[in-house]
Amino acid sequence: MTPYQLLVSTVDVAKIHEERLRNALTRLQNILPLNEEKLSKLNHDDYAYLDVMSVRYAKLQDIIGAKIFYRLLDAMAEPIESNRFLDMLAHLEKIGILDSMDFWIDLRNVRNFIAHEYPEEPLLLIQNINNLHVCSVKLLNFWEKLLQETQKLSKN
Repeated sequence: MTPYQLLVSTVDVAKIHEERLRNALTRLQNILPLNEEKLSKLNHDDYAYLDVMSVRYAKLQDIIGAKIFYRLLDAMAEPIESNRFLDMLAHLEKIGILDSMDFWIDLRNVRNFIAHEYPEEPLLLIQNINNLHVCSVKLLNFWEKLLQETQKLSKN
């Protein structure tokens, strides 16, 4: 497979995560942002969609960072000086794919926080869910921009 074909194949997998994340956000629109009252009234389906949001956010963020960035640079014939993740982020910032490295690092940190649940600390749970919601929207907006970059390559 060519670098572009590898990129397209990986993008197709990421689109599944995107679609399911968008669906979860749509299903949760009446409870997000969450507060103590809404938390006390969550039903089984609400919890299921919160789980979907969490898992699909993590999967989309992970596939972009672990595979798509590298494959995009390869397909663009953009050499990076090392395989270090931070060097790759710096290069993506330099060529305008990322507005800032900190943006991606913040999204990645949210992925790490959502792996933990805090049932004994409802305010922390609410804060983490609301942060995940905000970052999910940011990730999806970034994903749309990234898809545009991959589509530009198909015209070359």
